[in-house]
Amino acid sequence: LPVVAGSTRYLKRKFNFSQEPALLIKKIVIFGNRHAKPTLHENMSTSKKCLSPMTAMLAILLPAFLSAVSPRQSVVTGRIVNRTSENSNVISVSFNHPLTDNSTQVGSLSEEGEFAFRGEMIFAQDILLKYENTSVCLYCTPGDSTHVRIDASSNEIAISGDDARTKDQFRRCMTHIWDVCPLQFPDRELPVGEYLTVLKALVRQRQDSTDRYVQRMGFDPSVARRIKLHIAFNGSAHITSYGTAADRLAMYSDPLFDADNPENFHSSNFTGIYLPNYILALN
Repeated sequence: LPVVAGSTRYLKRKFNFSQEPALLIKKIVIFGNRHAKPTLHENMSTSKKCLSPMTAMLAILLPAFLSAVSPRQSVVTGRIVNRTSENSNVISVSFNHPLTDNSTQVGSLSEEGEFAFRGEMIFAQDILLKYENTSVCLYCTPGDSTHVRIDASSNEIAISGDDARTKDQFRRCMTHIWDVCPLQFPDRELPVGEYLTVLKALVRQRQDSTDRYVQRMGFDPSVARRIKLHIAFNGSAHITSYGTAADRLAMYSDPLFDADNPENFHSSNFTGIYLPNYILALN
């Protein structure tokens, strides 16, 4: 405990915790990379692959760093139109806050079919709005406001509010990729090297499809970058129950995930899937 407390005090002195969260996290990641780059090395005495103690300590302290950042509230409002008595009155949204189990909110529609959610966000990330069989994936920024109109009869979606054009492009591209490139899983009986090779091929197939679709539709290039991050760390979910912890650590450290890149924090799959499972593999 004294080590944890002392390390936290040191980092609070070293970093300005009042600055923008994204900038703060980038500085912390860069600091961690310089002092404890998470690269696997061979422990000759045990013949097991392991990570340096400093890297493990930084991973354990990460929640403390994030808790010192002041999140900002984002607002998602909207309306479901053309409902019938058979349609549900329940709608949900997941803000993907990495420090709380309460990031998914469930609400009831008003008589007019309206809804409103407020949620804390630390990073600009994707959030998920769900109504019946309709999922709306939005890329939102802390503090912004988004309005979503869903037609219950046709599933047509209209987005307005902050940065509506890019959000709609992100939503359309995510929907397209999930339709044309459904999730596939490598055979878990494969040796670790072959398993990783197949996984990388599946991830890159979806990423290449993203690039082609964004270029064909004339979308903002940032849409492709954000979705390709999402796809990569979604792929890391296939690793969580594979083989031994050493096998998983070897795959998590593969360049496919570019784990040292601070931009990864802008994918909910990085903070929600990759990071927690990477830390679990350390144990």
